[in-house]
Amino acid sequence: MVSIKELLYFVLRILIGFVFILSGFAKFSDPVAFRSLLNVFDFLPSSLLPLLEILIPAIEFVSGICLLVGIGRVLFSFVASCLLLTFLAVLIPILVSGSDVDCGCFGSMFGRTQIGYGLVLRDCMLLGATIMTLVRKRIRYELDNLVFPE
Repeated sequence: MVSIKELLYFVLRILIGFVFILSGFAKFSDPVAFRSLLNVFDFLPSSLLPLLEILIPAIEFVSGICLLVGIGRVLFSFVASCLLLTFLAVLIPILVSGSDVDCGCFGSMFGRTQIGYGLVLRDCMLLGATIMTLVRKRIRYELDNLVFPE
């Protein structure tokens, strides 16, 4: 029988996986828009933009796929947590400064998403969920159980 706790961790892992797949895919589907968004963040050296334009969506997409199917849950939950911490470290100063900047979280897929308290709260909740999946011991519904049996 499946416990409620185990089901909760399973659902969280699946939801986080979908969010990261969607985010990575959206940025891949419109790289020009994503690059122009990266240009808005003045602290990034322009020489890094071509690399980040590919690297960020690729890491998001691969992390999402792996979390969705349950491969390398600990590693990819850690990667997702690091991404979210980085995003928050970029978003919070922009929010505090009052700048009107698009977050670009999902590329141009859903239109413009202005940086605000709701966005920071959403990322904090995602970070909390990701940390919960990171520290959780192995559960039944992970492909890791087939690849690396205990």
